[in-house]
Amino acid sequence: MIAIPLYVATGSRVRSFWYAALLGGMSQPLGALIGVFIIKTIGEGWENLMFGIVFAVVGGMMCVIVVQVC
Repeated sequence: MIAIPLYVATGSRVRSFWYAALLGGMSQPLGALIGVFIIKTIGEGWENLMFGIVFAVVGGMMCVIVVQVC
């Protein structure tokens, strides 16, 4: 899904593959590092609140996907 628009933009299958691999592969470790940094800098009470908010947002996204597909 990432490589197709990049292929249209660059016109090269090899370049679009490597750009997609870089963008898709590095976004997850980068997000994990940002999340670890945020969790380490906040207190324990805020940590529980943040987990609740994240789970609520992710659960809401899953519900929207299910409703839109059906």
